[in-house]
Amino acid sequence: MSVNCLIDTGSTLSVIHIRKFLSIPKSQRPDKIYEGIQLKLANGEIIKTMGQADFDIKINGKIWKQRFVIAEIDAPAIIGYNFLYSKNCKLDIRHSKLTIEDFEIECQKESQMSSIFKIASEQNVILPPNSETIIMSKVLGDSSHLMDAMIEPVMKQDNEILVARALVDPSSGRIPLRIANLTSFERTLYKSTCLAECHLCDYIFEMENTERTNRKVFKIKERAKQTRFQNI
Repeated sequence: MSVNCLIDTGSTLSVIHIRKFLSIPKSQRPDKIYEGIQLKLANGEIIKTMGQADFDIKINGKIWKQRFVIAEIDAPAIIGYNFLYSKNCKLDIRHSKLTIEDFEIECQKESQMSSIFKIASEQNVILPPNSETIIMSKVLGDSSHLMDAMIEPVMKQDNEILVARALVDPSSGRIPLRIANLTSFERTLYKSTCLAECHLCDYIFEMENTERTNRKVFKIKERAKQTRFQNI
């Protein structure tokens, strides 16, 4: 499976996102999951992990074995200091190149990567009158570096076809969309019609149940663009 990785010299460990790990077919996952550890972020927050596993990393046809922590992070995967040090890597920031042993890899700065993508219908869809439908849509462009994004409708409300806002994972290039047809007749969405945009999320609202009351409590969790991990 191809994964877009963030090179982070400030992260002592290499980490893979839980959703990326679970998207790997069971027959291709590592045979053994080792005991999990706790990770400490740059802001002092502690996050739990699912465990650790050894993965084969294939770059330019060469394969290395590397242990990754499995956790919910802001990127599909992070190549941390443990890999960079053990493989004697050299990072040329000015020219955006990473040297591993005897070959170079072209890198892209995170600030130069797109954070907004258009979302289009995958195929023709007939919407029944006065109904809601969930359809599969495609991301126009390479969104493999995003894990959390917000769907923002682009269709005009007077069109009476509404697209629901939602928090999604666009890294696979496909997103389910909830579409409402508020008219009293059938409407057709044609293939490749632009329905929405997905925007990178810097803040995530998390919902918690309090023990003393049955009310839902929302808190804001900031998504730091440069996350630092260390084992504690």
